[in-house]
Amino acid sequence: MDNTLSRARAVAIWCMSMLTLGALHVNLGADMTMSNGRLLAALCVLPPLVMMLVWRRMPLPVPSADTVLRQVVTTCSNCLS
Repeated sequence: MDNTLSRARAVAIWCMSMLTLGALHVNLGADMTMSNGRLLAALCVLPPLVMMLVWRRMPLPVPSADTVLRQVVTTCSNCLS
C-alpha cells in the first residue's frame, strides 16, 4: 500500500465504492430488500472499522537533544527567577 494514503482517505474510498456498487445494483433492477440493505451496510462499515483498528499509527516524532536542552534551560531559568 502506498505510504501517502491516509487512513481516513482509504476508508472514504472504500465507503464510496460500496455505495456506488449498491446504487448500481439498485439501478440495474435489483430490489432493495432488508437483507440486501443489511449486506450493503455491513460491506460499507465492517472492513473500514477493522482497517482502522489494525492499521498502525505513525510514530510520534522524537525531539532532538538540542530541543530538549533548550526546554530544560528555559524551565530552569523560569524557576530560578
